Amino acid sequence: MEESEENNDDGLEDASGGVMVGEVFVNTRNIDDSTLKEWAEDRSSWTKSISKRGKKTFQKVLNSISFAVEESPCEKKETNRDSGVAMLDEATADFNKVAQAVEMKKVKLDDLISTEESYLEDLGKIALYYEEAIKSKEDPNHPIPMPQGLCEGRDLIAFGNIHQIIDFHKLYFTNGLKNANNDADKILELFTKKKGDMKIRYGKFCINKPKSELVMTQFQDCYFNKLESYLRQDMRLADQLIKPVQHLTRYN
Repeated sequence: MEESEENNDDGLEDASGGVMVGEVFVNTRNIDDSTLKEWAEDRSSWTKSISKRGKKTFQKVLNSISFAVEESPCEKKETNRDSGVAMLDEATADFNKVAQAVEMKKVKLDDLISTEESYLEDLGKIALYYEEAIKSKEDPNHPIPMPQGLCEGRDLIAFGNIHQIIDFHKLYFTNGLKNANNDADKILELFTKKKGDMKIRYGKFCINKPKSELVMTQFQDCYFNKLESYLRQDMRLADQLIKPVQHLTRYN
């Protein structure tokens, strides 16, 4: 009986000469072979269609389901480690930027002091001219006597108030920069404290500069060139006297 039921379920012929098609029992004694073959093909096609649609439906169900994969403790630890390394790299980069800024600031301060010391040397050369010119004016026996037209007051126009600028840097400003020890706040305080004196001294010198150049041109050959050779200087006084104006722009 069980074998008969199984055969019926599969659509095979049983002992009574019939076959089960779906839930219908069909007597096959009066049915030819071609008809049976067509039924078998129809059954096979129907089965494949059902199977194909079932696969599509199953695939849609799978696609509609989102799977949340939880990281293992090891993976979480590795992620945290990577995050920590990234933060460390970022902090290191920020520190390097700050260090570079501080270094650039230090370089600028060092350059300011170095430039100031070099400028003080230039002022010393001008002072050498200035002091020797006074001697040649006051001493009638000086090897390079000052011409009559220059010693009547034009010498004061030639040098202007350069002695005030020399004293300002030699006695106050240059030493003040050195004593600041690259401290930007102290340097700013020095500029703030001395800007009034600097403005008066340099302002007066710049106003007088065109007149000074005129006098220097008039007495260059007959006096200043000789004074230059006597002092063994490698730069003309006229070129030296332009340096205070050039140096003033550096403070900006």
